[in-house]
Amino acid sequence: MISSTQRPASSRILLSAGLFVFGFLGASIACLYQWGSASPWSRLDVFSGGYLLLATVLVIQQGTFARQLAFSKEKMEEAFGLNYDPGWMKRAYWLGLAELLILIDYGHLRLTPFLERRPLQAAGIVLMIAAIVWLGWVDRYLGLHFRDDLTQQAVMNNGPYRYIRHPRYAGLIASRIACALILASAVAWLLAFCWVMLTLRRIRLEEPHLAGLFGQSYESYAARTPRLIPWLY
Repeated sequence: MISSTQRPASSRILLSAGLFVFGFLGASIACLYQWGSASPWSRLDVFSGGYLLLATVLVIQQGTFARQLAFSKEKMEEAFGLNYDPGWMKRAYWLGLAELLILIDYGHLRLTPFLERRPLQAAGIVLMIAAIVWLGWVDRYLGLHFRDDLTQQAVMNNGPYRYIRHPRYAGLIASRIACALILASAVAWLLAFCWVMLTLRRIRLEEPHLAGLFGQSYESYAARTPRLIPWLY
């Protein structure tokens, strides 16, 4: 049964995330507007517009996954790692806000125009689509995993978890690299690097937590399965 304290807590998380997303999209479009220009929407092109569309799809997808857990505070905290990394959401929000600088660069500053090459930007679109598809696959398995009682769960080693231990983080990093390619911005590459560092820090916190939950079974799984890149790392 859902307790009265769990429902408001999880609902507040979803509500704040939804408000953040809508506010961010509005601010993103505003960042691309060319004040005083004869063609004020010239920088809302196929690449920036395509990125915003795909980013919206990604956010909806992630919100759908969160909604599956919204009425169990315990499961939400475990799924998003808030019990072993309580500052994760705050850091993610700040990095998300910093991404407005990427759109300001694309729309106005254009600090690194030599990066703006259509083949690379098109490759970024393809990578972003691949990341969304991959994350959809991952979230399907995670959603099934968290339907069970947390005390009865076992180590996940099927689906995308056959190839790497942290497929969700790999997909999110891929989406940040895609952003850097699409919007051709040194600022985006800097923020992608920050996401990588934040993710590696989180993995360092998460793996001891999982080893504590699952013991030898997780250690055996970790010994034979790479962290983020199949066959490499």
